[in-house]
Amino acid sequence: MPSDTPPDWVTHRLRLLGRRIRVQREALGVSQDGLGERTGLGGRRIDQVEQGADDATLDGLILIGSALDVPLAELVAGD
Repeated sequence: MPSDTPPDWVTHRLRLLGRRIRVQREALGVSQDGLGERTGLGGRRIDQVEQGADDATLDGLILIGSALDVPLAELVAGD
């Protein structure tokens, strides 16, 4: 039976992803609400993704990458 909790390495990667998004967003001088408006996801959702939400969707990450002008591959790159 599958577990509801992702493995530790997945949680670690999601936190790295969130950190990369936050750093890029702040470098552009954009608030979470501002990025939420640009993507249509909302500021609360941006906060959740930046915190390493384990239910981040591919389409949401594509929207975020596009709004930040960062390729998705760069956001999800390994350590």
